[in-house]
Amino acid sequence: MRRPRIGITTRTSGSASPRARRYAEAVAAAGGEVVWLDPPALRRAGTPAAALARVDGLLFSGGDDIDPQYYGEEVDPLAGVEVDPERDAVELPLARAAWEADVPVLGICRGIQTLNVALGGTLHQDLARARLDVRLHRGDADVAHPVEVAAPSRLAALVGAGSRRVNSAHHQALKAVAGALVVTARAPDGVVEAVEAPDRPFVVAVQWHPERMLDADPRMAALFEALVDAAGRRR
Repeated sequence: MRRPRIGITTRTSGSASPRARRYAEAVAAAGGEVVWLDPPALRRAGTPAAALARVDGLLFSGGDDIDPQYYGEEVDPLAGVEVDPERDAVELPLARAAWEADVPVLGICRGIQTLNVALGGTLHQDLARARLDVRLHRGDADVAHPVEVAAPSRLAALVGAGSRRVNSAHHQALKAVAGALVVTARAPDGVVEAVEAPDRPFVVAVQWHPERMLDADPRMAALFEALVDAAGRRR
């Protein structure tokens, strides 16, 4: 039997970067087969439905900021927003199509923001502009700050409830959370660090980078294992 195919979104040609390879390694270690879905690949597919036909699950990865126009705002000139228009144009429709089709989804960093915006939520364009502690969230070490994981939740079942220490590499975060999603983890300053959809087979998204934490906290591998397992059951 073939392994479950996990589509990993990335910036154009991003699959060649060392950071992108960390996602692929985590998916492969969990038993999945990687299918890269950069903007050119998604455009070649023609429609989100055609792209989804190639995969059994999706991993929305990190990257540049989502253009605020997609959540009804203009760019704050003091927020340091750096957008990837090509990626926004294809990933947001893909996320909505995946939601409608009950495709298993794991969102990471930009990925949690992609999912939230696709489902009608908004973002803080910059944590400092929102008077939140941006220093807490811009580190790139294996672990940077604690988060409180709520129980009961799918996330708690995978990585454990209560205080967990995570890494952090973002200047934006969820503001208004989409109504279909439930917050399952927050940082000490209140920033949303994880969401999920309890009524879906598997929709979990985190603001941190679990693929970079597998040595520091092996429990993070459970996120990738759960995605691959859900994708295999859907196949």
